[in-house]
Amino acid sequence: MAIWPDETAVSLWGLPPRELAVTLFQMVETGTGPAAYYADVMQAVLTLAITAPPEPPGSGTAFLNRLEPGWLEAAYAGDPPRRAAAATARKHLGDIALRYRTLLDRLGPALDHGGSLADADAWYFILEGTREQSVAEAQALALTELVACAVTDRDAEPRAVLLACDDYSAVSGKVSLSTLYERGRSLGIGVQVSASPGRDWGRVRMSGTGSRPPPTAAFGSCAPPTPSPSANWPAPGASSKPRPG
Repeated sequence: MAIWPDETAVSLWGLPPRELAVTLFQMVETGTGPAAYYADVMQAVLTLAITAPPEPPGSGTAFLNRLEPGWLEAAYAGDPPRRAAAATARKHLGDIALRYRTLLDRLGPALDHGGSLADADAWYFILEGTREQSVAEAQALALTELVACAVTDRDAEPRAVLLACDDYSAVSGKVSLSTLYERGRSLGIGVQVSASPGRDWGRVRMSGTGSRPPPTAAFGSCAPPTPSPSANWPAPGASSKPRPG
């Protein structure tokens, strides 16, 4: 069993490049209306930075280095269309880098380095939900994506995964139930949500055709990696309910 972030860390940078770019984009507020243009520029820059050759960045520092003026244009020297896109976005790089430097500083090192969900049978994630809700939301978004990636890893042995969320309202701003449903459907995995009346408690089961052995994650909870996790998991509201995260 691994306890995050008190005893161990897990790397956000282990996500596949495209998923990593989308996750980083979703972790910051971009606004609507006139701000939609800036959001498009940010998404384009993130995709260019994360997917640049020869390989994705392995840490927050490596990612921020790619947002330095001239880095992207040099990386895409042999790809004229992308080099032109990087040159067009050059004037925005300073602002984008500042936003992500601030975000990564707030998130701390527990998502910047470490292993993967395959390193333990069960994970207990403790988020800063009451003290810093915006940080907790960003953490929850990243961790949910890591779980989804593990569930759909077709190179690993198929297993079911139970993702149990306590005090779910603290992170529901960025990780809404509709997002979980749609994310599951797009990945071809099943998502089942249950709740206990009168309690701020949600249980989300995600199961897919493949996952790294054995990735089970929870926001303030953990569950054993069995083919049928619900058989060994207490019902919401039971006396063995984990402590709030």
